[in-house]
Amino acid sequence: MHFLGFNSIFPKIAEYETRSITVLQNGESLPMGEYSFIELYCADKKCDCRRVMMHVFSSDSSQKHPRLAVLSFGWEPKAFYRKWAPNLSDDDLKYFRGPALDPHEKQTIHAEHLLE
Repeated sequence: MHFLGFNSIFPKIAEYETRSITVLQNGESLPMGEYSFIELYCADKKCDCRRVMMHVFSSDSSQKHPRLAVLSFGWEPKAFYRKWAPNLSDDDLKYFRGPALDPHEKQTIHAEHLLE
């Protein structure tokens, strides 16, 4: 699977549709700041994974690595993913159906909170 940013395919739409959250007070889960959610979709025309990846970035320019999390979301029922990839173990299947942290990407201490 090869994922491309929605903004690289549809830059004008992404300019208006990209979502972010602003945390106004330092809390237990996330520091104060703005967090952008960048959507990526599978670009492989032979693939029908029906998933989106979301890279979550901090707007804090002092951070060495502004990408805080890589989330995935599969919107089809579990049976779809079982048929699509019959060799997936039950443990791996949980990363395809519903929201999850991508296990193949580096995550930060804030990733779990961003997933929530």
